[in-house]
Amino acid sequence: MIKNFDKNTCIMVSGKLQPLIDKLAKELGVSITLGRGTYTDSSFTLKVEFCTIVKGDNVMTTEAKTFQMFAPMLGFKPSDLFRTFPYHGTTYKIIGALPRSRNSILAERADGKIWKISLEVVKMQLGKKEVK
Repeated sequence: MIKNFDKNTCIMVSGKLQPLIDKLAKELGVSITLGRGTYTDSSFTLKVEFCTIVKGDNVMTTEAKTFQMFAPMLGFKPSDLFRTFPYHGTTYKIIGALPRSRNSILAERADGKIWKISLEVVKMQLGKKEVK
């Protein structure tokens, strides 16, 4: 029984929660992600994000919707979301946008790690013309 919350206790609780979240996500056919949490000695609050899955296994996150919304202003088409491109010898997939960020395209590397990459690099890799 938990008497109080500290960093290690919160990590342990999150770890025990993850298999239950994975089972529920599979049952519902959605993506469920545990986010950051905050704690005091008597409580632990954890962010949970539910997202739909589209086009196979692609997750429609808030950043993915942002990419679709801002695509024309960024020099892309909304359909460029989830397109793959080569970069530094590996494959990346466009998974979203952070328009206020200097490196505003979110891309998932083949190993699952997510990177922020500049507009210019992604456009060059996709063969897009520069937006004036």
